[in-house]
Amino acid sequence: MFKVDFYVPLIKAVRSGINGHQKLKALILSFINSLEIDERLCYLNILANITLVPAAADPSTSTPKTNLSSSGIARSRKRIVKNVKQEEDETPLKNLKLSYPAETSSIDSSLSLFDQQPSPQNSSDVNFDIVEYSHNGKLDRKLLVFTSNDQQQCYEFLFNRIKCCYRCIKCLAQKKHTDIKATIHDDGSKTFDFNGEEHVCEPYYYVPESYESSLIIKSPNFLYTKRLNNGKMFRVLIIFADEEKNMCYQFGFDSYEKHFTCHRCKRQKRTVMARFIQHNGETSIELNSLQHICEPQKYIPDTL
Repeated sequence: MFKVDFYVPLIKAVRSGINGHQKLKALILSFINSLEIDERLCYLNILANITLVPAAADPSTSTPKTNLSSSGIARSRKRIVKNVKQEEDETPLKNLKLSYPAETSSIDSSLSLFDQQPSPQNSSDVNFDIVEYSHNGKLDRKLLVFTSNDQQQCYEFLFNRIKCCYRCIKCLAQKKHTDIKATIHDDGSKTFDFNGEEHVCEPYYYVPESYESSLIIKSPNFLYTKRLNNGKMFRVLIIFADEEKNMCYQFGFDSYEKHFTCHRCKRQKRTVMARFIQHNGETSIELNSLQHICEPQKYIPDTL
C-alpha cells in the first residue's frame, strides 16, 4: 500500500520535474538509505523501473538526472532465500571500503577511536531474542521481548522500516504503537531503547518450536581483531562455524553501511551482514537473515 499510494507517485513527481523536486530527491534518498539491504533493493528496483522509462519531453523545462548517492554458533539454518542482486559493486577484497575513515595507513596510528571492540549499551537490561519465522513461505525476523528471565511469556515485535523501529504486533492490532527504537552507530553496532510506552496487549506464551533459529551469536563464538593489508589496518570480525573454532567466516567492516559483511559471500553478490549488540548484558553479534553461500574457512590465529 505504501509503495503504490506514496512511493511510486513520489518518484513520478520527481521524474516530471515539478517544483521542489530537489527536496523530493533528498527525501527519497534519505528513505532508501534508512532501509535494510533487502528492502533497499526492492525500492531501488522500483526506482529504476520508473526512471528508466522514456518520458515525453517538455520543451519548457529541463529535468536533471536523479543521482541517488539493523545456539550462538554461526551454523547453517533452514530457510527459503531468493538469490537477489546486491547494488554494491563487486570489487576485489583489497579495494573494499572496509575501514572507518578515522583509521589511517600508518601502522603506528592503528590505535584509533574504534581500535577496541564495540561495546553497545541498551537503554536497560531486557531479556530478548531476535529470531527467524516463516511467513507466507518466506523467512522473516521478529524481536521477542520476554516478560521475565524464565522466558515463559513474550511480546512479539516486527521491524517498521518507515519509522525505523520495532513495533509490538498485538498492540498494533489494538491501534496502539508500542515501539522499540533501534539506533545504528558508526562503529558497526546497534542499540535498543526499551523505554517505550506500556503494552495494552497481553503477552504470548513462548513456544520455541514456533520459531526458526536465533540470529544472535554469543561470546565466545566470535572474535574481533585487526588485519594489516597493503599498509593499512582493517577491522575484522571472525565468526566461528564450529564449537572447536577450527572453521570460521570472516567479515570486513563497511563504513558506509555501518555493518560487517562476509567477504566471500559479497564476492558472490550476497550480503551476509553482522552488527554488534548488547544481549543479556553481554556484547554479542546480530546477523541478518541471509544464509552464507560461501564455505567456512580454516581459522588461522592472527599473527600480528
